[in-house]
Amino acid sequence: MNEAYGRGDLPIKFEGKKKFAKDCSAVEELAVKAHGVISDGARGAGLVFGVYPVRPLNNAYEIIVERRSLGLNGSMQFTYRNPRRSTSPDGIIKGAKSIVTFALPIVNHEDLGTTILPHLLARYARRDYYGILRHELELIREALGKIGVNSKVVLDSNELVDKEVAVRSGIGSYLKNSLVNVSGYGSAAILGNIVVDVALPRTKAKDRLISCGKCRICIDSCPTGAIGDNGSIDARRCISWLLQCPEDLDPAVLPMMGVRLYGCDICQEVCPINRQREDSVKRTFSEVDATSLEILQILTSSDQEIFDLLPHIYIYKRDLRLVRRNAIIAAANLGGGSTYEVEIVREVKRLAEVDPLYLPYVDYFFSTRRLKVD
Repeated sequence: MNEAYGRGDLPIKFEGKKKFAKDCSAVEELAVKAHGVISDGARGAGLVFGVYPVRPLNNAYEIIVERRSLGLNGSMQFTYRNPRRSTSPDGIIKGAKSIVTFALPIVNHEDLGTTILPHLLARYARRDYYGILRHELELIREALGKIGVNSKVVLDSNELVDKEVAVRSGIGSYLKNSLVNVSGYGSAAILGNIVVDVALPRTKAKDRLISCGKCRICIDSCPTGAIGDNGSIDARRCISWLLQCPEDLDPAVLPMMGVRLYGCDICQEVCPINRQREDSVKRTFSEVDATSLEILQILTSSDQEIFDLLPHIYIYKRDLRLVRRNAIIAAANLGGGSTYEVEIVREVKRLAEVDPLYLPYVDYFFSTRRLKVD
């Protein structure tokens, strides 16, 4: 059995499944069946998985509380909103016994469909990878239900600190940029969980921190200095959060945000572990035109058209002005000279008249063109 799917690390040998099932109690027999369902489902979907027993994640709770006290979360909530809840998996379902953590390596799915706005979106947002993973996990949940196991899918939710559970379940280790290096795939993976009411054998955990050694290229490459030496992330400076943040953005940060509409991959792109698996992307002049066209598409789209294009990404209170704000910043940082420059300038001027929220970013845009709004 391929160890990437978890079985190679199991403390219980399932090769003698029939004899083991015959000798054990009904509960243990159910655990054998459940593990088989999970293993088959993960293998069929190309997922990596590991198992961790349900117990309080006390050290994660302490870290979250400490970082929140330092203000590192800024206005971001998610697991910072209720740390005790996010670190107490026993409350997710009645009788919760085990957490099965899954990783969907993006590389396994990138070529299966058309990507969305590939020049503006972070890699994980170019397709609905969370939707793909949720679909596969729901199929596994349904199969577990048929053998009498109660379970719940927990994915991209503040119910659980998924990175911590992923590390404890043995499917990966932390990198210095706080992301999880999924064994064999790097950090370009989507995490999700199924909490079950049967005790499954725990997979062997790896070192909590991958052997980054003295490497700090992710820390040094972050334009805004958001990555701390201790693996903490200052959300107030993290580009990924700033692009979601509903509050006014610091003008000093705008030039550092680059040409992005949603998400940031810099700390992953420069990571030697990831670069062993893929070549970094370099922007060419032809891509400048392609990027400009994507920006123009956002600037000229109605709210409904943006919803239809990006139904899978988180937008605070579904306020599409934030997406257009990001497009204006991206256009400013891309610079002029593209085939679509005239149209972009026209749309930016139009937005300045539509809503005062855009004005600071319109001013920034025209400062990069040494022009003024008429």
